[in-house]
Amino acid sequence: MRWRRRALLSGAILGALAIACSQPTPIVVPTATLPPVPPTPTLPPRPTPSAIPRPTARGRVSPVPAPAPPAGIDAATVVLTREPEAALAPLFLGLETGLFEAARLLVHLRVDEPDRALASVALGRDDFAITSAERLVAAHLNGLELVSVLALDAPTAGRYAHVLVTRRGILNERRAIVDRFVSVTVAGCRLATVNPGAAIDAIAMARGGVERAALERDMEAQIRRWTSLDPPGLQHASGFGGDGLALGRGAPFDNGPALAAAGRPPTSTIPSAAITPTRFARD
Repeated sequence: MRWRRRALLSGAILGALAIACSQPTPIVVPTATLPPVPPTPTLPPRPTPSAIPRPTARGRVSPVPAPAPPAGIDAATVVLTREPEAALAPLFLGLETGLFEAARLLVHLRVDEPDRALASVALGRDDFAITSAERLVAAHLNGLELVSVLALDAPTAGRYAHVLVTRRGILNERRAIVDRFVSVTVAGCRLATVNPGAAIDAIAMARGGVERAALERDMEAQIRRWTSLDPPGLQHASGFGGDGLALGRGAPFDNGPALAAAGRPPTSTIPSAAITPTRFARD
């Protein structure tokens, strides 16, 4: 009996071991470890766009402005309406001898048609124009606020052929510049009377190809006028034909700047050495 119990126990143990060995070994799958995901970069906030100012009509059509003159120097633009002639010698002498520079004026010359030149001055785009009294009176009667401040020649057929025109408002806004410009031009008239050769050279070089004999005759006539008036360039109503003087618009000329120039330094202090004029350039 004891032997049988041992045999049964041994059989049970062997059966249990056989069953255990027949079960498949479970497969352990390791859990996959994902790499850490970096945080999404945060962009800085975009600045609020500023409003772009709308261009004005003038800004779209205006040319690029010229560089500002040096400190203490005032710019002045002059529009010529014809080729340089003997009557314009004071202007070119003032440029060539440095009289404008001494008066702290940077002068720029350009050429345009008479009506366009006067309109440009009336609009304030240019400071001065040199044209005929006839053109000025016509513009004056059409309502343009223009005024002549100097006559550069004797009346021809009853009217001046070369008058220095500016905007009437400039006599209040920039009167000091007008007075200095007129003063230098009057000094140029006086310089031409003591050094006519320099005046002739200035116009000959500015114009180019002009017959010198004819220029000398014209200069002689101009010098007679400049020496007959004090100051040179003084204007008379007769030189404007009288038109427009009785229509309630006032006279188209003002002798104030020329009279102010009468007290300037005498001719003896004006440089009279020979000069080397430059050729006048069109724009």
